[in-house]
Amino acid sequence: MFEEYSSRLRHRYPNLQITGENFPPPQINSYIASVLGVLKLVLIGMIVTGTNPFTALNMDTPNIWLWATENKVSVVKYLKHSPFVVGNLQSELTRPLF
Repeated sequence: MFEEYSSRLRHRYPNLQITGENFPPPQINSYIASVLGVLKLVLIGMIVTGTNPFTALNMDTPNIWLWATENKVSVVKYLKHSPFVVGNLQSELTRPLF
């Protein structure tokens, strides 16, 4: 990521000196991103199969869950194409070195 930005800047401003490197994301962000990815897959699986976890927990089924199971295609498409949170947590951080 850093190399991409620095090459764009060097192309536009040839006299600009850029020093820096890519840094991996903090460990906690990687852990949270992994957990969210697994939870998303479990959620997709439960919606597709029609499994209702609320009955096992002796809870009333929320309306959002009923809507999600009735509109499986839309919900799965949305969940499949919305990796923004996980992607942001896993992205590398770019820090300049002075």
